[in-house]
Amino acid sequence: MKNHFENPSNEVRPPWIVYPGIPPGDIFWRFGGESYMHTVFQAHWKSLTDQDRKEYLERWEATGEWFNDLDPEMDPDIRDFLEELYTE
Repeated sequence: MKNHFENPSNEVRPPWIVYPGIPPGDIFWRFGGESYMHTVFQAHWKSLTDQDRKEYLERWEATGEWFNDLDPEMDPDIRDFLEELYTE
């Protein structure tokens, strides 16, 4: 298990690390967490290439519920790879 408190690159932490235990569909993301999601995380996410997104999700150990929610238009090959990775 990675120590997610260590972040030597100062990379933007994903919402499942910043707010553990709060799933993507939770009302929190509309009443409280939306400022982090929209102004911090989504800005970072949109700046990444598909390959960078794949590596980011692997690095931060995203669960299937999160990678499905993040980018419905992600490259299909990368989406397939991630689905295989997180459904095994």
